[in-house]
Amino acid sequence: MSTLSERLEALGEAIVEDPRRAAWMAAKEAQEADAQLQAKLADFNAVRDELMAANLEDPTNADKHAELGDKMKKVYEEIMQNPNMIAFMEAQQELSDMVQEINARIQFFITGEEPTACDGNCASCGGSCGN
Repeated sequence: MSTLSERLEALGEAIVEDPRRAAWMAAKEAQEADAQLQAKLADFNAVRDELMAANLEDPTNADKHAELGDKMKKVYEEIMQNPNMIAFMEAQQELSDMVQEINARIQFFITGEEPTACDGNCASCGGSCGN
């Protein structure tokens, strides 16, 4: 195994052991085990499919599209108020931030330059944007 492969293995192990990944896994399992939440997600998907079918069937039926859009919005809001979904989305964002940090460091070692794009989230920033 090459040195790079060994270090990638070590990075992978560090990611698996990171508390942000553990929190994401726990939140994912909790939201998947929440029968009420899963039913709402199924409802949302069914309404979305119905809206897509209605649009294909009669693209000019604005009343039907608005009715289904409102229904879909209502179900979405119910989903996003579920404590397990809230916890999952927060954990998902933490994990995504971690991945962005890792990718930024890898990019630095490849190019020798710090990423300059500012995403507005100063929590993981090196201060290169001057904010």
